[in-house]
Amino acid sequence: RVMKETDAAKGIFKELENKRGEYQKQVQKEEDALRTAEQDIIKQKDKMSEDEFKKARAGFEEKLISAQKLVQSRKKTLDDALNTSIDKLRAAAAKVTAEVAKEKGYAAVFTQDAEMLAEPRLDLTDEVVRRLNNSNKKIPIQW
Repeated sequence: RVMKETDAAKGIFKELENKRGEYQKQVQKEEDALRTAEQDIIKQKDKMSEDEFKKARAGFEEKLISAQKLVQSRKKTLDDALNTSIDKLRAAAAKVTAEVAKEKGYAAVFTQDAEMLAEPRLDLTDEVVRRLNNSNKKIPIQW
């Protein structure tokens, strides 16, 4: 819940979605330009010599490879930004969790998926979310 419900987590995912949308628009524009360029080459094929056509096709393929590399680069940028931001959020959550556990005198804290059976009053999640929202409204994403 901490990794989904805190203000910082929501901000990370919202900013990533905005950037993904921005990248998608740019990629769509590039794809449209490539489609138009390919159609132009095909239309002009009959007016070109075989060598001219091969050169035009090779130029188009270079642009296509360049566009594919750009898409891969953007995906890596998004993935790296997400991983870095989530690591920062986890570190902040761990710090707050340790503070709450110390205050309550707990010797150990487990994630909900690691616990087999627990008394609901021992659940720190709400307190951790509240404190993270108070102390870490936003985790800046490094692009």
